[in-house]
Amino acid sequence: MIKLAEFIHHPKPWGVYEFPWGTAVRHEPTRKWHNVFIGYGENAKEIDVSDIEVILYDNGIEFAE
Repeated sequence: MIKLAEFIHHPKPWGVYEFPWGTAVRHEPTRKWHNVFIGYGENAKEIDVSDIEVILYDNGIEFAE
């Protein structure tokens, strides 16, 4: 017998947000930003902000202390 639970995919609760300067990914239950992509397409630069407190605005990123 095959257990149905083995075939159920539990997606991670991520949210993707677009800003004028790029895109950001946030973990929704904790509301903590995970990655920031500055720019678009092949030239986008990825910043891992999962261990940094940041505040994102339409005109930029603020790195909190």
